[in-house]
Amino acid sequence: MNWVKRNIFFVISFSILLFWMLFEIVKTYPIYLSCDTTDPVLFFYIIFGNSSLSFLPLISPIFIVVPAIFNFHQKLHSGFMEYYLTRESYDKYIKKEFNNSIICSVIFPLIIIIFLVIGCILNGNIDFGSGSFLYGYYPSPPVKYISIIWIFMLIYILNIWLQSIFYINVGLIISKKHSSFLITVILSFISFIIMNIIFEVFIGNLLLARILNIHNVTDTLNLFNYWIYDGINNLWLSTLFSLLLCVGSLVVFYFTYKNKEGVVIEGEK
Repeated sequence: MNWVKRNIFFVISFSILLFWMLFEIVKTYPIYLSCDTTDPVLFFYIIFGNSSLSFLPLISPIFIVVPAIFNFHQKLHSGFMEYYLTRESYDKYIKKEFNNSIICSVIFPLIIIIFLVIGCILNGNIDFGSGSFLYGYYPSPPVKYISIIWIFMLIYILNIWLQSIFYINVGLIISKKHSSFLITVILSFISFIIMNIIFEVFIGNLLLARILNIHNVTDTLNLFNYWIYDGINNLWLSTLFSLLLCVGSLVVFYFTYKNKEGVVIEGEK
């Protein structure tokens, strides 16, 4: 019960997503039945692609950032951090608070796993890819990954998890400079939009495709494309990109909070 109180925004975010998912499953299930297949993966994609859940990629950072940074931000800018530092070292405090925030990175992987489990129960099997003959005709994984559909779904979940960590790190980094929690969330979301434009348009389209003549990479650099994999032709490159986002943001977080005195001063503003 104490954990729920300390992580109330985690519970709220997860609950909203869970009930949203269940509502759309009930609402969209007849569309899936009309496909005459019992493929749990196709179940996931068809429900996701033919319901309001299709808007989730665009707003997904909010469901992660809000619960992940709320306690961290409140302690940093309310003076509580200085109280905690009288009882433990700064490095230990930052590590503990960071770990508490990173827990929220499992929200989307858990939702996806529950989604797939429901699909397995409703279909009465775990035969991923059994409806592969319909891939390409309905919202579905890229046809080229049919032969490794289990690996594809594992990497799919892994990439969502890695990008969730990236979202959290960016939110934590921005938290240092802004005492308003609402402003921090808004700036975090704007940052994701700007970074997506930089990655996809300037790096993927302009630099790689037009100048260096390296094609089929632009869609991989779209942060919001990792829910549908539209145009992503290299599964391993997408994982490398997600890993680089995760590790790169971790490095920036480390240097942002490395200096104790600077962090304490920002927290007092």
